[in-house]
Formats: sequence, C-alpha cells, structure tokens
Amino acid sequence: MAWSPCGTMLAVAVGHESVLIQDRHGAMVDEIALQKPVKGSAIPGPELQWDPKGESLAILCHGQSQILLYTLAARTTVRLDSGLTPRSQEITCLAWATSHRTLAAGTRKGTLVLFSMDEERRDAFTGIVVLVSADSKETGGQLQVYSCFASALTALALCAAAGRAAVASGGKVAVLGVAASVQEVLQDGFTIPGDQIVDRLSYSADGQLLAVASLDGPVHIFLAALPALCAVRDCCLACLTNLREVTISDYSPGAESKLVCPVSIEPGFLALGNHHLAIGTDRQVWYYLLPLVAGSETKLLGARVYPGPVEDLQLNASHAAVLTGGRVTIHTLGALTAEANEAGSFELPPPHVHADVMSIALTGHFLIQLTGGPMVAVLWDAVDRNVFLLSDRASLHVYVVEPTTITGPGVKHLGSQPALPESVPVLLVGGRLVLQHTNGSCESIILETHKPLEAADVGVRGNERLLMRLRAAVSIGRMQQALETATMLNTSAGWQVLAAAAVHCMDVKLAAECYHALENEAMADEVEKLDFIEEKELRSGHLLSLVLGDHDKAQVQELQENYTEAHQSYTDALAFEEEGQEECLSETDRALCKAGLARTAILLGDFSRGRDLAASTGDADVLKKCAALLEELQQGQAAAQLYEMAGEGGKAAALYLKAGLVDQASAIMAQQLLPELQLPFGQALEGAGRYADAVAAYQAAGAETEAVRVLLHCLQDRNGAAALVARSGDAGAAALMAQQCQASGEYAEAVRYLMLAGQQEAAFQAARLHDAMPAFVDGLPPSGPAAREGCERACLFYEERALWEASAELRDRFGDPEAAVRLYLKAGGDAVYRAIETVGRAGDSALGGLVADHLESFPPAESAALLSRLYLALGRHQDAAAAALHAAYIDREAGNYKMAHETIVAAWRAKEGVDAKLFQELRDTLVLLHSYILIKPLVRLGNHEGAARMLLRVCASLEAFPCHVVPILTTAVVECSRAGLSASAYDCAAMLMRPEHRDAIAPTYRRKIEGIVRKRDWGEDPEEAQVACVFCGAAGPASTLDCLHCRSTIPFCLATGMSSKRMVRGDWTECPACGCPANGLAFATLLAVQPQCPLCGAEVSATDLQSAHDVAQLDEWVHRLRIQ
Repeated sequence: MAWSPCGTMLAVAVGHESVLIQDRHGAMVDEIALQKPVKGSAIPGPELQWDPKGESLAILCHGQSQILLYTLAARTTVRLDSGLTPRSQEITCLAWATSHRTLAAGTRKGTLVLFSMDEERRDAFTGIVVLVSADSKETGGQLQVYSCFASALTALALCAAAGRAAVASGGKVAVLGVAASVQEVLQDGFTIPGDQIVDRLSYSADGQLLAVASLDGPVHIFLAALPALCAVRDCCLACLTNLREVTISDYSPGAESKLVCPVSIEPGFLALGNHHLAIGTDRQVWYYLLPLVAGSETKLLGARVYPGPVEDLQLNASHAAVLTGGRVTIHTLGALTAEANEAGSFELPPPHVHADVMSIALTGHFLIQLTGGPMVAVLWDAVDRNVFLLSDRASLHVYVVEPTTITGPGVKHLGSQPALPESVPVLLVGGRLVLQHTNGSCESIILETHKPLEAADVGVRGNERLLMRLRAAVSIGRMQQALETATMLNTSAGWQVLAAAAVHCMDVKLAAECYHALENEAMADEVEKLDFIEEKELRSGHLLSLVLGDHDKAQVQELQENYTEAHQSYTDALAFEEEGQEECLSETDRALCKAGLARTAILLGDFSRGRDLAASTGDADVLKKCAALLEELQQGQAAAQLYEMAGEGGKAAALYLKAGLVDQASAIMAQQLLPELQLPFGQALEGAGRYADAVAAYQAAGAETEAVRVLLHCLQDRNGAAALVARSGDAGAAALMAQQCQASGEYAEAVRYLMLAGQQEAAFQAARLHDAMPAFVDGLPPSGPAAREGCERACLFYEERALWEASAELRDRFGDPEAAVRLYLKAGGDAVYRAIETVGRAGDSALGGLVADHLESFPPAESAALLSRLYLALGRHQDAAAAALHAAYIDREAGNYKMAHETIVAAWRAKEGVDAKLFQELRDTLVLLHSYILIKPLVRLGNHEGAARMLLRVCASLEAFPCHVVPILTTAVVECSRAGLSASAYDCAAMLMRPEHRDAIAPTYRRKIEGIVRKRDWGEDPEEAQVACVFCGAAGPASTLDCLHCRSTIPFCLATGMSSKRMVRGDWTECPACGCPANGLAFATLLAVQPQCPLCGAEVSATDLQSAHDVAQLDEWVHRLRIQ
C-alpha cells in the first residue's frame, strides 16, 4: 500500500488481483484490475509508487517487464513497456524523481530504465551505480538500538516530517519518537482487533494518518496525529480533536466545561467568537452558532466565499473580520446571505489605498491591524490582565506590566522556566498555561511563578507557605489576595512586604492600613495625608521622601509636575506691561511693549490676541519669536501665519501641512522651491483629494513610488504610471506596476516590471506560473551573477518543456555556445541554421564537427547545402564551395533549381580563397543556374531576345536539367521564334521531335513545333551584337562571358545575364546587398516588376542603385571583378 504525497489517497494492493484507490476517509475511489501471475509461482505482491504531485500511480507486478501507470484525474491506466524480456531482465524496483515526472525502474541484472512522462521517452542504462559520500565522518556507525518487542518485527514505517516511526510485531503496533533520540510513545501504541498479523505499515506524508495492513484482514487507517489547529476567545479554547470535530474548552476559574461540536469538513483553520465558531479551508468559511443552553447542538448559519485565500479570521459577538490579500473584510454574523452581507459588509483599507495589512485582532468594539514591520506575539493572561508570557521555544518567560509605580510605569520580569518540547502556548488563565502539542492534543500546566498561590504546597508548611503566597501575589499584582494572605499570616514580616508593595504602586490607603497593622501610627497618618494629592509625580515625590528617604529622587519627581501657581505671575506681568505701554512716549518703547504683550498673551493662552499683537509690530524677530512660542504650545496654524509674515516660508508651509491646511501650504509651495517639504506636501494633497497635484509633488520629491501609487489607485491612469516608471526606473514604482498588471491578468508585463524592480525571484515564479518566460529573459541584465542565475533557471524551464530552441538562444546569448549548439541540433528544423550561425560566431572547429556529424542524418541535398553554410561560417571557403557544388548537383538532379541557385550564390559571395579550378566550376554553375532563373522575369518584361539567349545558354547544358528537358526546349522554341532566331528555334524543335521527347510535348505546342520542323526556314539567325571587352577592348558577342583575345572571365549582368561588355561609364551599377554588377537601366526595369535582386534575393529599391560616373570608379570596379 502507498499514500499519495498530499495524504488524500491510499492505494492498496489486494493480492495479485487488483489495486484499490481509497480516500483518507475510507471511501472507494477506483479499482484497478491486474494481470494474474502464473499459478504456483511464489512472488511478492505488487509494488506501488505515487509521483511527487500525487497525480499518477506506478504499479509494478513482479515477474513482468511492463509497468502499469494509473492517472488519478482521468481514471485511466496505460502500460509502460520497458523493452526488456521478463526472464532475463525482470523489473524489481521503482522510484519517481522528486522534482519532475520521471520514473526509474531497476532490474535484477543492473539495468536502469528511465521513463520521461513529459517527453514520452524511454532510456535504458546498464552498469553499476556507486554512491560516494562527501562526508568523511560517514562510516556507517550504529547510532542507537531500541528493543520494542520480544518477538521479530513484521513491519516498519517512518515519517520524517512528524519525527515518528511505527513498528509492528504480530498484531501489536508501537509508535516511536525519533526526532532527537529513539523513545517509545506509550499512549500512541495499539493492537489491531482479532488474531491478525500486521504485514505492512504506511504513514501519510504529513504523518497524520497511519495505514495498517494485515496478511488476511482489512486495511485499518488510524489517526496518528491531528493538525495543530486552535482558536482562543477570553478563557475559552477551541481545538481540533478529530478530523471533523472541534472541542471548545472553558478554562474560567471554577467554571470549567467542554463542548463538542461536529463540523461538516476537515478544517484548515479555526476562529472562535463569543457565541460563534468558524471553520474554513482556503477561500471558504463556515459559520456555526454555539448553543446557549447545555445539551443543545451547534447550528450551521451558513458559508461565505472570500476573494482570496483566508490569511487570518477573527470573531466577536456580532462581526467577523477576514484578512485576504492584505485587505480586511468586515461583515455581520446575523445572516450570511449575499443580500444581508452587502449592507453590513465593508473593506479596509479603502480600494484606492495600498493593501498591506499583515495581521488583525478583533475586540468587542475595535479592529486592530498590523501593517508592517517585524511582529512579536505575546500571550496575555485572561484573568490577570497585566501579566503576559513570551516563549522562545526553549524557555517560557513571564512578565507583569506595572502602569503606576513610585518610579513611573514599567514592565517587570517575574520568572522563567523550561518550555515543554513539541508544544506551543495557546492560552493563559490565572497562571494556568494551556499548551497544544504538535499532534493536536492539549495540556495545561501551572506556571512556576503562580504555584505558590495554590492551596497547598508539598514540603512547605505554616507561615512559610503563607509568606511565599504573599510574595507571589504581590509580584503578580493581586493586591486584594495579598491583603487577605497578610491578614491570615498576621506577622510583622508579612505586613512589611505588603506595605512596601503598596508604597511601590502608590496605593496610599493600603499602605496606611499596613502601617496601622505594624502599629506605626505616625507613618500611617503621614501616608493618609497623601491621599488628597492627585498629581502622580507629586505623590511619588512625597512617598520617596517620606517612606524611602530618597530626597534626590523625590525632588526630581516633584519638578516634573505641571504647576499652575505660576499662572498668576504671567497675569500680573501682562497687566504691568499694559500700564507701561500707556506711559511710553517713543515708538521704540511702544514696539517693545507690544512685543512683550504678544509674548505674555501667548504664554497666558490668549493665542489670537498674541498673534495679532505680534503681527501688528511688523518686526521679523518678534514674529519669529512669537511663532516659536506658538509652535511650542502646539498652535500650528497661528505659528505658521507668523512665520509666513516673517518670511520663513519653509517653516510656515511645514506647520500648515501639519495642521492639514493644504490651500495655505499650496500658496507658499507655488512661490518657493522647498524640496524637503515636497513629500509631506504630496501626502497632504493626496489626503485632500487633489491627486494630480499630489503626483506632481511626489515627483518633485523624488518619490516616484508614491506618485505611481496615486496614478494607479486614485487616478486610474495606467498609461501615465507606466510612462513615469519608464522614465524613472524606480524599483518601488515598478513593483506597484507589477501588482497592477498581475491583477489585470497581464502577466508578461507584470514580469517585466518585477525585473525592473529587481525582484528576480518573484519575476521568475510569475513567469513560470503564467508562461511568460520571454518577458523574464528580456529583463535579465547583460552580465553578472544575477544574469547567469536567471539564464540558468530560464534555460531549465525551457528544457523541461522541450523548448530546446528558446533555451539554446538564451545560452548562446550568455556565452555558452557549445550548449546552445547541442540544443539547436536537438530542436531540429530551422534551428539547424541557428546552430550554424552560433558555430560561426564562436569560430570553434570542434563545434563545427559536432554539427557536421549531425548533418549526416539529413537527406543528401539538404546535408550538402547545410554543410556548405557551416564551412562558410567557419571561413573554410574552399570546402564550402565544394559542398555547395555537390548540393547544387543533387538539387539540379531533383529539379530544385531555385534551391541550387541559392546554395551556389551563398558560396559565390564568399569565393575568396577558392582555387582557380574550383572557382571556375563554381562560376559556370552559377551562370547556368542564374540564366535559368532570369528566363521568367525577362519574358515578363517582354525582353524576348534576352530570354531566348538565356534559354540557348541553358539548352547548351541540358544534361544539368534532367527533369525539365522538354519544358526548357519548348520554351526555347517559343522565345526564339518571338525573337526572330528561326535557326535556333528549328534546332530546339528538332530535338523535341526525337522519340525520347516527342510524347512529352504539351498538346498546346505540339502542332506548332511540328510545323517548325516540317517547314524549316533555311535562313540563319541574325548576327549577335559585337561589343568590346572591358579588360582588353577586343570585340565579341554580347552573350559570351569569356574573352577569346585576353582569356579573361567577363563578369555578367545580374539583371540580363549578358556580358558586362555592355556596361559603360554612367550605366554600370551593382546590387547594394551582394555587390554583383548589373546594367543600371536593365536592373532598374527589373526592380519595377519584382523588388528583389534576382541573384541574392535581397529587397532592393531602384533609388538605392549607384552608377559609376567617373573613370577611376569604373576602373576600380573592373579591377575588383577581374580574375587573373
């Protein structure tokens, strides 16, 4: 038997007859019939192996050479043929690759067969596999021996994830903890019913389920460990106690109870409210109403589906708060229909604000959100509200918050103790700590700091026990319990401890009561007098001086108090200055009085009067000083007005922004350049809804991220945001654009922006998930470690999907030509041309040999043509010419004249370094094939004489065109007749009348050709025009390409095929792409019909042609084309 990796399916072999597929609840999913083995053969049962994703099950029936592959989704079974014979190569074991769908099968004689499910390919290897450890310490030493049973073990299963091992002997099963050391977990052991013998054990991948199979009995599935799910509300704890059962325990002191709630699904998370329980998985949550009366059942209120996976869920008495995708959805619990929730549902933060909520908490009246920064979780005591606990996995640390003490508020450490292994604190109630273990069970303990508060304590008696309880109650802050304990103890030591604690927390009534008990009436009277002092600093100063005798600290505390007696001094000063102002005679004295009056009015709290008085002086210094006073007294608007009058625009704008007066700040910002205020200015504009102005302010502040956020979320200006990101290249802005693109489904654009943001890992994951790898590749930097890493990951992505050419292109781009060439060749098709180009750029003969070996499997003509390209790329022009001639010969024999022409042209353009004999053969082949190519365009242009001359040149070498002898001769008869070459037309017609050609003549031309032969025109062809050789000047026919006088090879016109003797100064041009000569007028006429060069096929315009207008240029062209 075998569990699927996700633990949802169990495959069980029933003898050799079938394999059953069941879910984790025992329900039958499918049954797979097996081929029965030969009777009487003792062979083990089938071997079962799930693939890493749990999509396919490989079944090995021992004694066979085939493997059954079962697909769970389609419920289909196929047979994988290993290609081996069962007798000699029996398959004995199976294993799946951990990261991709490759199945390995091993045989008894050492053959390893690999099945690639993605490529549908099978590879076999024979040999020995040797595993060598890199750790010299691994010598195979024995770690530990543990004896579970007296008899032999019959089965064993290990779950590394849970740190558990299960062993069986007979019908008994023992569970061992193997996380640190081997130790038996007694409470988890069990015995299967009946006299069955355990044959096999199997853990699910998460260790939650244990399957037990016996030799003749059924398969038992035991719940080995529950998921550690819990939820807390006040003193109540809800935890998963069965796969479909939640138990709610009330740990309130003196009112402990439990409620078992059956649920409809196996939950992935829980939440507990005052009267509700919520369970959920992924995006859906079910809400239950808890019974108000004992004995009643829970009631399912309904379910709700949320926009994304639920990250956190909190309940109170009336509402649910759900965190999904950084946003919080809040709705009522009264009704869960879509209509009811529409009215009572809202979302935080608002849609136009960036969603960044990380965690939430919900009280009876408030929602608390955590939106950033590191998070530290503490466990608060549900009874002692000021006590909390911290856990660092190894220890538990208990603290108490002291809000009011003689030295000010603070936090005090009460104590620490070791934490229980494999447990997490979930609830703290009055010092009783509830922990949840990794197997889902819960346990409660009393903290060491709270144990003295218990009713009894072993080994401690009488007054000592009461004194320990008193000290514990005082340290925790339970002053009422401390008073009761001190009364019971009634000793001087006890009352002194309580009195010191009362003084420390400034409880003067309790302190006075303690001093009365100590018969210290004088101190009691003095302390009682302090009850009428309300100011904390003043009271603490008196206590420090009176009780503790620390006069220095007492003075510091008293000086921190805010005294109001000085108010009268300011009032008297103001009246005195007003009287003095009336007696002032000079303007200077009057101005000084006004300044004093302004300052005094401000200090007295008459801020408007003080501001007006300061403004009336018009003195910059007075304005600044009064503004500073107003700023110190938190009167930002009045201070800003005075700063603005004093010419301090920066300070004024800052205060206006702080006070939320955007219009006043805008007036200043429009007149002054204040870069340091642009960011808060933008924030204020955004808060006021002036989004376009906010964008401009953010840009001025260099905060492109904020500008893009406003453009996207507030203005919905996607194009503007994209343009800003393109200009600035800001990483944060690019990340926002990536989020926007992902939300709208534009994953390729999202990947590009993630790369721009420097988030290469996120970009790769998005590209892999949404098939946008080209965008990831485009965003890679040209070099560096990040580029190499990204290239390697992208190449592996392409290769996993058999996109060999894309991977090759990427490897070639990042400097790995050998791998690129191999992948191009593996891709096949036109990718071979890319491989040849890569070899040429690398200039590597060894890679050229690799390509040449690969070309041997191609058809002869294609192989020779590609070989010619390869030699050209490597600069081996001699070999390229020879290969091109061979390819052209094969293509001509097959009638592929255009392909032969292209191959010869490519070799001709790289003719340097070719010896004279091979060069002449190459040129003759080119002339012959080019003459054939020119026939159609010349006929189309109405140049019948030119077409006839080319046809006669071709007819002179008909053996080079064996597949089209009759069509060529037929066309020659027609064109020669049109051109007036009657003798040549008769010669061609006579050849057609031969027995081997006569039956192949098209019926359309048969009668005309027969008439030409029967009624021969005995005249000769007109004499061809004689023109001078460009090299020696001797006269010769225009269509001949060899000068009989100087033995030179004359270049031909690519547009007419004629000799270049006709080219004269001003009418001689060349193709801009291939540089071959042409008659300017003829070439331009030809380009009007077809805009390609007839020789190289490149796109050419008549405006691109240049003619030789001077003798020097003409001589240079002639010299370049001349062959010695």
